[in-house]
Amino acid sequence: MDGHVIPIAPGYGYTGGQVDLHNNTVTLTDASGQLVKMDLGVSDVHIDAALSNYINGYAPAEFMADAVAPPVMVNHASNYYYQFDPDNALATVDNTVVAPGADVPMVSVKMSNTRYSTLGYSLGSFIPTEVLSNQDAPLNIQFTAMRMVKDKLMLNREVRVKNMSFSATNFTSTHLRDLSGDSTLKWNGGSSSDPIKDIQMLQEAALMPITDMGMDLITWNAFTRNAAVQKFTGFKQAVQGLPTPDQRAAFAAFLNIPRVHVCEVRAKNPSTGAYPYVWANDVILWRRPPQDVSEMDIATMKTFRWNGAGGNSLPTEFGGTVTNGWTVRAFFNPFKGPRGSQVIIVTHNDAEQFISQNVGGYIKGAIQ
Repeated sequence: MDGHVIPIAPGYGYTGGQVDLHNNTVTLTDASGQLVKMDLGVSDVHIDAALSNYINGYAPAEFMADAVAPPVMVNHASNYYYQFDPDNALATVDNTVVAPGADVPMVSVKMSNTRYSTLGYSLGSFIPTEVLSNQDAPLNIQFTAMRMVKDKLMLNREVRVKNMSFSATNFTSTHLRDLSGDSTLKWNGGSSSDPIKDIQMLQEAALMPITDMGMDLITWNAFTRNAAVQKFTGFKQAVQGLPTPDQRAAFAAFLNIPRVHVCEVRAKNPSTGAYPYVWANDVILWRRPPQDVSEMDIATMKTFRWNGAGGNSLPTEFGGTVTNGWTVRAFFNPFKGPRGSQVIIVTHNDAEQFISQNVGGYIKGAIQ
């Protein structure tokens, strides 16, 4: 008899039978020889329902916009900021040898001011009471809606900062390497390509050291596979091949190039339905000072973000919380639907601003 069939001894009016573990059936024979089947299956003892301990979905990868254009908290939605002229720090002064009693040469502080004006970006979601009351155990629709709303706002910000960064009009030819029209210079297979040279030329053009550079994963992979890049590491000791993500900083330091940000954020193209990388094909280089306020330093880009309330709380009649300029409000609307709805609104006011191309660079069309 097969191993999955267990015999049943006679008794209780039955002459015998068997349990079939493979087919989940029990078969008995009565005294008259009548076959009795007790064929309970899984579907007879279980009704499918949502798992209470597992749920999955998608979320954007780590964003890069805050690294490229770091937020500066401001107390007003619009204002002016000062900027000192490069001559204040970088211009030499003639005739500083002064004889006793002679007039001392004088210099003047040069500065300009630039206006920023934030725009309010808001997105919300509502959840009918009927939906909240009937959700299954693993779901927290209210939290999920808030997270989805904020992620979408952050994804929109990522695209705005990318568009500002990948704009040739923000750079002069000194701070721009345009490879888009020459296939021989492309990092992914160009016969004359030299990525290290492209980066170094922009480093050399900057008035202050460039600290960071960013690109998408495909461009980074093309960079690490490029023959000209591999020549730098091919015969060096203590270099362990191409870098894994946690080795990128050391790899960039070894090549004496700015620290690398590889951004894998994708955004759906509504026309094609594809999900391309946001920071595709090009490379941005920028300076990120160690502190926000210093007349002796400058950033390539900044984001002026209104704190929304002058602090971390809104006036009582509005409710909600403000964290780093992000305002989150959740309230019950009794007029939305027959039983009312829970409403979630997330808002932030940003002005992404290009501060100075003199400490940045742009490689357009690095790959094809």
